[in-house]
Amino acid sequence: MMGEKEKEVRQDSIRLLNWLGKLGVKVSKDKLQFVQRKVKYLGHLLEGGTRKLDPERVKGILELQPPKNKTDVRRMLGLLGYCRLWIDQFAKLVRFLNQKLVGDGEITWGQDDEQRWEEVKKTLIGAPVLALPNLQQPFHLYVTISSQTAVGVLAQKRGGRYQPVAYLSRTLEPVVRAWPTCIQVVAAAAELVVESRKLTFGGALIVHSPHQISTVLTGAASTWMTDGRLTHYETVLRTSPDITLGTDRNLNPAEFLIGERKEWEPDEHDCLGTIQLMAKVREDLSETPLTMGERWYIDGSSYVKEGKRKSGYAVVKEDGEVIESGALPANWSAQKSEIMALTRALELARGLEVTLWTDSRYAWGVVHTFGRTWRDRGFIKANGKQIEHMALLERLLDALTGPEKVAVVHIPAHTRGTTPEEAGNRWADLRAKEAAKGVPNEITIQQCTLRVPILTTADTENLTFTSQEIEYITREEWEKKDAVSWPNALRYWSSNTVSSLVTWS
Repeated sequence: MMGEKEKEVRQDSIRLLNWLGKLGVKVSKDKLQFVQRKVKYLGHLLEGGTRKLDPERVKGILELQPPKNKTDVRRMLGLLGYCRLWIDQFAKLVRFLNQKLVGDGEITWGQDDEQRWEEVKKTLIGAPVLALPNLQQPFHLYVTISSQTAVGVLAQKRGGRYQPVAYLSRTLEPVVRAWPTCIQVVAAAAELVVESRKLTFGGALIVHSPHQISTVLTGAASTWMTDGRLTHYETVLRTSPDITLGTDRNLNPAEFLIGERKEWEPDEHDCLGTIQLMAKVREDLSETPLTMGERWYIDGSSYVKEGKRKSGYAVVKEDGEVIESGALPANWSAQKSEIMALTRALELARGLEVTLWTDSRYAWGVVHTFGRTWRDRGFIKANGKQIEHMALLERLLDALTGPEKVAVVHIPAHTRGTTPEEAGNRWADLRAKEAAKGVPNEITIQQCTLRVPILTTADTENLTFTSQEIEYITREEWEKKDAVSWPNALRYWSSNTVSSLVTWS
């Protein structure tokens, strides 16, 4: 029971106590705080429209002994959880404790843990005084991200200045951490808005961020996230009439507190342009056909016939003329075959201007959206596991830099249209299925001009070999396997010879 006038609070409190008495409910006189300017409530001290942590609660946490097992860690996290609204970047500070709950083994507590725990205690000792929520005034939520954590400050304007109501933080999901920063902020804003609802109770909420959250949701988010996730974010951020999304390059308290704001940052931030730049392996990679150059169509195929799986790929022209096709190992999926088709097309187009059409949304997404992010992270998923087909994907991204100019265009699969693009895509599908009937590693190359870099002595003079390697690679029988010797004593071998080397290794 609270209010601004002492007389009214007294009368209302008496009515409440009398009503409880009629119901047979007893109230402890020792615990009763009757008409006081300063009260203790759930470990918080409320006074003059503000709230702060009870020193007794803080003292109890400071006196905790180092944990010996996971039960002790959970106890520490539970006690700290009551204080999270006062702790900036709470999720980041206690991450080392949460990590100790992962796995089945016993926990360890070392010097690094002790230092982090001391940092948590210092933060508790210096915990600020927060303003009590005023449901008659709009709330302002300032959002940013730091070290895989969504960080926010919920504030209200009082007396001409903003006062913090709560410090909010949430650890971003593994899948979100792999996104570009501008898209991560969308997830961060949605997470923190949900947390803010526990304090705003449906009051007007203005979300501030240097990123164009609404524009990203409309223009780029669908490429990076599932329909279900996108719908969730749109429901939280755009369908509620009491929420306003703002792009604000003024000093963001959330950035200021974590030290993220840089003086050299521009006033204008083009999120869509930044996302596109971060996703491209090469800046001039186009999604639309080039006006000049070669026009090739690619496809990969994997199907089961008479109980046996067959896989293959093809690179063709509009009229079905095969540039290259080949069978692939039977255990290759259609997705992997599509990647091989695109890779070989790019390798064949080295130094050329070329437009490549593919009906594989996955292959298209690798070169236009995900590939650079994966490579920058060492082809490791956000959950710490290695991405499938890593070697092939790395080869694809390397091949993407070969053509003079290149466009990779997506075209719907299995259409019956009469345009040159649709006809070319059907030819690629047919040739890939035909190629799958062959024997893996037997690749047919027709009418293809390759620009192969010439190796010189300078390229190989620093190579060293063991005596066993030298004995093997100088065998005369290799001459029969299509090896070629040059006057400079360097040797160049065919793919069959290289296969022998790999097998021997």
